[in-house]
Amino acid sequence: MKKAYISLEKYKRAYVVCAVGQSYIDSTEGMIKLLNEYSKYPVILYYSNGVVNYKYDNLIVQPFRLSDRKVNDEHTLKLFTTLKAEVTLNSIKHYNIDTVVMLDSDILPTPNIDTVFDRFESELENYPIFLKYAWDIVTVMGRPLVSEYIQTIIGVLPAKIPAMCSCLCIANRNCISFLEDWKYWCENEALIHYHYILNKDIYYDFNDESIVNALLWKYGATKFIPCDLMWAWKHESVKFALDFYEGKVGDLPKHQSNIEHYKVPEQYEVPHGLSVLPTHKRNLLGFHGLKDLNEINLSIYEIRTRY
Repeated sequence: MKKAYISLEKYKRAYVVCAVGQSYIDSTEGMIKLLNEYSKYPVILYYSNGVVNYKYDNLIVQPFRLSDRKVNDEHTLKLFTTLKAEVTLNSIKHYNIDTVVMLDSDILPTPNIDTVFDRFESELENYPIFLKYAWDIVTVMGRPLVSEYIQTIIGVLPAKIPAMCSCLCIANRNCISFLEDWKYWCENEALIHYHYILNKDIYYDFNDESIVNALLWKYGATKFIPCDLMWAWKHESVKFALDFYEGKVGDLPKHQSNIEHYKVPEQYEVPHGLSVLPTHKRNLLGFHGLKDLNEINLSIYEIRTRY
């Protein structure tokens, strides 16, 4: 851990990850292991409802408590929705740090991951830069990513900017107002009441990502990280991607919405064209969605031996 603080002081850059519950904390070790090997920047792991049973030179562990919100007289809600906003904001405010890259806990990075800092840190304005989805327009179970109710409460009009994913973003101190807004709206009582009381049977109508997209419209965002993170739920998908870059499989079609990326065959993709591959292997940042420990370990082996 001493090395992590030395790196933090030297570079003023860090990765931020959060995990809640022992199984999620345990599953982050693969990511931390690869970041420790491939990156010169420290990782701040925020964790709750469990313990961290591993150590790495470039790892800083930070316990935290989940925020509560009263839904009604009978129910108090643990706010998982606020996690990403909260840990990103906290790391910038309370550590000696200039820029952070926030990663979902189910990402396995490649050796290209540090390029996110190098490519996008100088592009930051007053909002974080998020990863773009493969499709410009994203719906979940037939509903818009940002519902009309969320648009009304936050005070935004429908925008035609591409849909962003909250699994990866880069932010600095210029983004603090946005991060505070993100946390505020994730904790907003009207939105919580709308989702958990009025629409409790509708899944994904209100989450950290819907708030992110609404706020990006409000802030007039125009920048994004290209979809250089492959959605992959199994080791076979990781193996296929690396086989493709080594020329072991035939040509792939370009993605309809993302013509600078290749569409992954159906048997290897996350459904509905979400999984894409950048044109060049040097741009592939990692794999997103692996949660089974055996699949994670097999995938780590592929990444380590083929980069």
